[in-house]
Amino acid sequence: MKKLLILGLLFAGTVHAQGSVSDNFGANVAFAGPNPYYDLTRYGLYAGTGAPITCSITSGTNTLSCGRGIGDFAVGQGIEIPLAGPASTFEAWGTTAIDSYSRSGNVATYHVKNVIVGPPQTIAITGLSDASFNGTFTITSMDGDGNHFTAANVGTNVGTTTGVGVGTLTSPAVTVTPTGILNGTTRYDYKVVLRDYSGALSAASPAGKTTVGAATIGSNTIGVTGCTRTGGIVTCTTSTTHNLQVGAMVDLEGTSNGLYNGSHIVAATPTGRTFTYDSFGTQDDPNPPTGGTITVFAKNTVRWNMQQYKTLQSFIYRSTNSGATYSLIGIAEGMDGSFVDWNVVLPPTNNATAPQAAYISTGTPTAVAVNGILASRITGISGTTLTIASNAINTATSQHAAHDNSPVVIAGCKAIGTGGSGILYIPSTGSVPFNSALNLRDNCPHPTTPNKFKLLVNGSQLLVNEPIIARDQNTWIESVGGGGPNLSGSTGITSEITGNAYPLVYVPKGNGPTTMKNFLMDCYHSYQSCAVEDQDSGRGGVVNTDYDNVYFNGNAGSMPFIMRGGGFYHRFRRGGFSTGGNFGTPESILVTIPNALGITPASGVQLSGIVKFEETEFWSKGILYETWGQVNVPVSYVTFRDNVFENGSSPLIRFNMQGGGATGFDIYNPVFSDGVSASTPLIELGIGNTGFSAIRVFNPLCSNGTFTPLFASGGGGIEIIGNSGCSLIGASTYVQSLIGSNALYYGASVGTRGGSFFTQMANPLPPASLVASAGGNVPNGLHYYSIVATDINNNPTLTSQQVGITTTGAHQTVSITPPTLPVGATGYRVYRNDSGDIRSTLGALLVCAQLTTPALPGVATVDTQAVTCGVSAPVVSSAGITALTSNGVYVPSVVFTSTAFASLGTPINGTFHYCNDCTVANPCAGGGTGALAKRLNGVWVCN
Repeated sequence: MKKLLILGLLFAGTVHAQGSVSDNFGANVAFAGPNPYYDLTRYGLYAGTGAPITCSITSGTNTLSCGRGIGDFAVGQGIEIPLAGPASTFEAWGTTAIDSYSRSGNVATYHVKNVIVGPPQTIAITGLSDASFNGTFTITSMDGDGNHFTAANVGTNVGTTTGVGVGTLTSPAVTVTPTGILNGTTRYDYKVVLRDYSGALSAASPAGKTTVGAATIGSNTIGVTGCTRTGGIVTCTTSTTHNLQVGAMVDLEGTSNGLYNGSHIVAATPTGRTFTYDSFGTQDDPNPPTGGTITVFAKNTVRWNMQQYKTLQSFIYRSTNSGATYSLIGIAEGMDGSFVDWNVVLPPTNNATAPQAAYISTGTPTAVAVNGILASRITGISGTTLTIASNAINTATSQHAAHDNSPVVIAGCKAIGTGGSGILYIPSTGSVPFNSALNLRDNCPHPTTPNKFKLLVNGSQLLVNEPIIARDQNTWIESVGGGGPNLSGSTGITSEITGNAYPLVYVPKGNGPTTMKNFLMDCYHSYQSCAVEDQDSGRGGVVNTDYDNVYFNGNAGSMPFIMRGGGFYHRFRRGGFSTGGNFGTPESILVTIPNALGITPASGVQLSGIVKFEETEFWSKGILYETWGQVNVPVSYVTFRDNVFENGSSPLIRFNMQGGGATGFDIYNPVFSDGVSASTPLIELGIGNTGFSAIRVFNPLCSNGTFTPLFASGGGGIEIIGNSGCSLIGASTYVQSLIGSNALYYGASVGTRGGSFFTQMANPLPPASLVASAGGNVPNGLHYYSIVATDINNNPTLTSQQVGITTTGAHQTVSITPPTLPVGATGYRVYRNDSGDIRSTLGALLVCAQLTTPALPGVATVDTQAVTCGVSAPVVSSAGITALTSNGVYVPSVVFTSTAFASLGTPINGTFHYCNDCTVANPCAGGGTGALAKRLNGVWVCN
């Protein structure tokens, strides 16, 4: 009986002891099943399509006046009332509140409360009691999670001091940058309205503007007259000036040779009417193709400062060629302060921006802050008056109040209490609407000893019109019944999650586990995601997520999954990702970092690592690793196992990382089936000097035949084990391990194309000395320097240990004296790390010219630069003491085995021997003490 009473505490109803006159259970008591659980129909769960009603409520009261009738609303159900909820708490655009400051080494550090600012923005600081901290400054760094930014500020050291001030940006609060197509003449203005978890809106931002935008944002088609292929480089000529940006992806189609057709990265633009792309390993083409077109997407990237952990969505409004008439063109999801305008509000008609709450204008962005949504449960009904459980925060008149199950789920969650565990159960009831954000993070208890929360759905559709927000810990959403989604992607679906929310499910930060299982998620609107994992301005991200048998489906222009969360331990098992097949629209999965103004890798932002995709399908689009031009952002340890890529119009995996490193990618048994174009690669490595290490592909299958490239563009530590049907052209460097007549390594023969055989050089010692002086532009602060040694072919070692120096005062110079270099070195390069953290990065190349002309041994390098070249430090040592290359042999000495004069024979001219019994003579003769014998003009010459 004691056990029964304990279980009774978990039920929605009551339990009476044996002999009682009644047993009133509010939950299933079939203990052999997944019980006990909380049946949400007992908490007012609504399933249906009842229309909203028109109601008014006065601030501070809990009664709704709904004079036109209450429809099918009932006591216990949830209801949402727009504008009656909390007021907006966003800070004014272009400002950030400061609450403490300090100074050390002529560098001032300021702590901000919410709005994250960073380099290279400029800011005017007022209101601090110590006037020496007020003024206008250029921000030199920000530290992410610590909410600090720094600026040069000459003065005595000051410890951390509490003080109230405000920073006002003197640089733009919103910026606009055209990409894809450059040198346009069209003006675009953008304004941004932020929205918080309750639905409250900020006032619109000041306009960000560009006057050099492309005439057409989105898809642009340019004619091609022909292409040539020489030395593994394809050069195409366009019929008009193309204005292509280096690094843009283009789709080449319709040439006279279909083997050129496919997605390519623009590697260079030699002239205004030519561009090149890499096709490493292919032969020169004596019959180059003619004709065709390229498609390229022109985009505008809009950026602003992040207000982290407040912002759930950002509404983007655009004006073209006027700055007067605006319209809502997209919604950015999560706290990041950026949006890429692809102009995807195109047919099909269901791929427009999803309908949003009526108080969010689709035209003029609001000039003032707006209150959010009041979501509550109905506790009483009298005629056309509804009593609800919460008081209104704001007066709202004649608002469309809709059914809402978010307060119902929250009521069930609170019934679980702290500690212990519980299952909230949604039976098979039809469509279950959520019209306010289901904010589990803030409204579902998760104390130090968290409760184990699970939302269990039996066949019902979750109609999510505002996001489901996961908790920091222990969020589990699962569907049961009907077999769940299966690998066909068409039948046996248990439960669907769909609606107008941006995104449907949002994971802002947390240690997990966050688990979803057996769902079909449909996010078909432009820029809409099924799921977003987020990251703040530093190291605050998402850890430990599991998606088992979940399908993330979108149309062309939607963004099914955004993994912005950094962190690690992310697992996808079964299920799949799909989006429309249109070239150039977003990939199915975007693995990225925040792109807000002021965010830098030095703050600690990172790409998600330790990720697994197992038995997962991809349709039309794959995965993009994107760092928005930021350098030195790494990604590591990703496993793809038994994946099928159907009808690919872009690569399965694409890197656009601008340096950094990709390490430990294991790709097992990838199947590229029915690719749209012959030369679209399975894996696009990009042209951003990214270092690739331990990238291994096992048994790839390309069903299009032997012309489908396995890789394109860059190279590095790449190994291919087995292959079926994929051409190995594309990567500039790789190792192929095969068994058969097409093996790169076969029997006793070993081959290398464009590389070398070498004995590895030792890594160098750190710089012998660092000396600071006046006269240059090295910024104030702590800098670390290291070097790499280079061999005769300019191949580098790994970096030495880093040595630090702090520069102060105006116009600084640092002289770097190298140590004695390792044996075989002919030069060295210098790398500088400005992060102030010796653990965070190996630094970036100081002078770009040292890539082709390293500094000479013993000659100091003088650093006068404000910024580095930006190229990442090497992650693989390729420098050799000795090397055998296609250009010859590089060795410090050569030793020949002995050959007697009588055994020299008559080989071809140019043969060398050490003749141990030759005399020094021309021609050679025997009977001597030894000489070098050379075969010249058919005779042996000894000298």
